Amino acid sequence: GFAGKRYRFARISGLDPVGPLFTIPERNARLDSRDADFVDVIHSNAGDLPEFGNRLRLGHVDFWPNGGTRQPGCLQYSAREKRGNIDLAKVFGCSHMRVCELFTESINSRCKFTANKCNDYRNWRTGNCSKSCSGLRCVSMGYNADTRARGGYYLDTKAYGPYCKS
Repeated sequence: GFAGKRYRFARISGLDPVGPLFTIPERNARLDSRDADFVDVIHSNAGDLPEFGNRLRLGHVDFWPNGGTRQPGCLQYSAREKRGNIDLAKVFGCSHMRVCELFTESINSRCKFTANKCNDYRNWRTGNCSKSCSGLRCVSMGYNADTRARGGYYLDTKAYGPYCKS
């Protein structure tokens, strides 16, 4: 992101940009839509700790697979459920790192991660957003993202690879 900001790249794809300590209003200290001609962001683990990703809309288009917080197939951990040893990387890193797998799959797969435009995940899940693909109401997430798209887009993925459901 900082390289793109400095050299004004044509495109920056933010893969679950870091959240803690970077959810600040100063745009020069974090990824921002003004950093390139087109900034697309995939949020896979957005929220407060123990999530690692940024919950702010940062790009021209922001994608929120599975709501953008915890990804299906990743272990969840609650202090009440602590039994024996847990693999902290699988619990706390899985959703954050899933974004790399999603982006790679968007390059290597014929399946398109079709996402629908909506204001938030709850409205998308309850059907309060258009499922029509007219205009830019739905676009592909990842490598093939439409550079004309603007706003927030939502989709669900599978719990295990290949992740694309479209």
